[in-house]
Amino acid sequence: MAVSDISLVSFETIRNDFATKDNIREKILYDRLEAYLNSSYDQFYNAIHILLTKNYINYVFLLTIIYKFEYYKKISKEQMFSLRRMISNYVIHHTITPDEIADPEVPKVVDLEDTVPKPRTFNSSPEHIEKLKDIIHCMYEKDITTDSQMKLYLREKSREHHIQPTGQELLYMMRCLSIRKEIEYKPEYEPLLRSRKFRSLSGVMVIAVFTSPYPITDGKIQQFSCEYDCYFCPAEPGQPRSYDPREPGNARARQNNYDPIGQFWDRGDSYFVNGHPVDKIELLVLGGTWSSYPEDYQETFIRDLYYAANTYYDPYRKFKPRIKGTLEEERNQNETSRCRIIGLTLETRPDKINKKTLRDFRRFGVTRLQLGVQHTDNRMLYRINRRHPIQSAIDALKMLKDCCFKVDIHLMPDLPAPLKHGVSNRKKEFTIDDIDQKFSVRDADYKMFNRVLSDPDLQADQWKVYPCSTIPYTRIYDDFQNGIYKPYGDSPDLFELLIYVMSNVHPWIRLNRVIRDIPGDIIIGGNSTTNLRQSLDKVLKERELFCKDIRYREVRAATFKEDEIKPMIRQYNSSDGIEFFITFETKDETNLLGFIRLRLSTSAGMIDNKLIFEDLKDCAMIRELHVYGQVVSVQDKKTFASQHVGLGRRLLAIAEQLAYAHSYKKIAVISGEGVRGYYRKNGYQNGDTFMVKNLSNNLFIIDPINKIHMLNYEMKKSEEIIPTPFKMNTPQINNPFIFITIIVGILIISTLSLLFSIDII
Repeated sequence: MAVSDISLVSFETIRNDFATKDNIREKILYDRLEAYLNSSYDQFYNAIHILLTKNYINYVFLLTIIYKFEYYKKISKEQMFSLRRMISNYVIHHTITPDEIADPEVPKVVDLEDTVPKPRTFNSSPEHIEKLKDIIHCMYEKDITTDSQMKLYLREKSREHHIQPTGQELLYMMRCLSIRKEIEYKPEYEPLLRSRKFRSLSGVMVIAVFTSPYPITDGKIQQFSCEYDCYFCPAEPGQPRSYDPREPGNARARQNNYDPIGQFWDRGDSYFVNGHPVDKIELLVLGGTWSSYPEDYQETFIRDLYYAANTYYDPYRKFKPRIKGTLEEERNQNETSRCRIIGLTLETRPDKINKKTLRDFRRFGVTRLQLGVQHTDNRMLYRINRRHPIQSAIDALKMLKDCCFKVDIHLMPDLPAPLKHGVSNRKKEFTIDDIDQKFSVRDADYKMFNRVLSDPDLQADQWKVYPCSTIPYTRIYDDFQNGIYKPYGDSPDLFELLIYVMSNVHPWIRLNRVIRDIPGDIIIGGNSTTNLRQSLDKVLKERELFCKDIRYREVRAATFKEDEIKPMIRQYNSSDGIEFFITFETKDETNLLGFIRLRLSTSAGMIDNKLIFEDLKDCAMIRELHVYGQVVSVQDKKTFASQHVGLGRRLLAIAEQLAYAHSYKKIAVISGEGVRGYYRKNGYQNGDTFMVKNLSNNLFIIDPINKIHMLNYEMKKSEEIIPTPFKMNTPQINNPFIFITIIVGILIISTLSLLFSIDII
């Protein structure tokens, strides 16, 4: 059958079916293609060819629908292969031709305003625009410096003009008027007009991008984004493994054809139009298992993310984009880019951590890894076909921490009960007799959380707690329908378990998530409360319990005077090393202003007693530095903008002093590209993959250790007892010159902080 035989289904038919619709919905596309298939496979094939070549729809969305036809056995595997080959050839060989460039329908820059991201719902009528202009011009004539003053002013103008202007609209018009040279842009109005202010209160903007469910390399379409088949994980056709198409981040990825550049710019624009600074980016790469993707795809994907950041503020990025450099070139440029990537996180499996992947991670600029631990009970892991024991997670955590990475783990309570001994987890269908009915999943979950809070081999920096939810396209969905899997997530037991966890979590752990962002209407078993964390927070307050995790204590917009805060050190054993969690927090320990993670390990940079990172040899390691809040000087009684007094430098100084006190002569830090300059100002130099500083006895110390509150946690593996801290003795430092005059130190560091102020690393 010749592709050129368009008479089977005409171009006009396809155009009438799809081209006039603003948004081709999945059901519309499926129904129309099904009608062609019912006529004949040739009609179906040619319809897909026309949709693709006429650019009516992106190829990933098209593949999503086609795989549904295979899933429901309406087309054969051979026919599916033929379709994939046709789509692959199109994607690989199609380039923009001179005719397309000359096509009047191709977007051109017709006005300078086209270079400014516009709100999606902007009212562009001349009357509305004139009213916005008047509001802005009058606003410039007033002395508006606070949120309350801005709200009062906008209320008055709303009554005058009979409109309800949004912060998005006013920011957009301010930018357009400044481009036209009608006004001078005043960035001080951004925080007053900013929407969703909580987004940037941590000092960084998080951008999550998704890898493609069908990556194309060397002209071939890979059919999976994860080669494994965990029974709780959805495998919906056309989606990255484990993600639902309606999850916000994945929906945005689909709209951008899973292109990393388009996803980055799209999310950045949504922040920008809401008044948030798009300059310090914490980048999360999600979708499937990273190690399951081809190496060429991995490198290209990461290179494109750095390119997206480097070109974000290029006004002609979409109309006349510059040529992409190599991965190394784009990484180096990002160091001085206006939009900088200060952290890069990938997600993978514990059994995929090895010498090669660790080297690749640093070549990509990765600073954090997310690991799917799921559970500590090996029988539970076998039941869900995880295909690795808990020991793999223990080994991975040690390797990552010894190589200076930050580590997140995923934990999943309310999994299916394990199988009886001797029953294979590869059975096509389980029966009720295969399940160990005497096993208590609830008790196993309590033991799991007790262990990860007590076992030094399972200490992580951040957690995501995902109670198992039963959704379509999973193996446990069939088990639930057949009465084999009986979750307890819809009972009070799960809620009480999470209350127990949140009230006992250690202060050095950040609870990123306590529920997965899955739409409630597709969950048929387990927890379906989509606002579960808010309910937990409410009950914690009612019971006068306090969650000490990092996220709960972040200071956000509040400011404090110096005499209201104190430095603290919490010491604990972790994966054959010692971790120091050094903080500045309020004296009641309820507000966290900043922290640094220092690791001391005799196997720094080593895997299986072999050195893989020369930079880390005999080094103390700073795995993370983050400052959330700003401190007001005690003498400064009246300030509008809080004055930062160098908490980051003081945390660095304490970590360096501790390292030197433990006989280390060098200290290394893992750094995103966008913050290398900060560390250089503090004496660190570029190594091969890390930044390193030599330590000496003339360390400049701001807060001597004997003035700091120090706590030690006696970590010992247990499924019953969670360790509590006790006060520890001040380490003995033999060199008397290490304590420099405190008053002189504070004066100098405060002066330096006025010249060089960076809040977030």
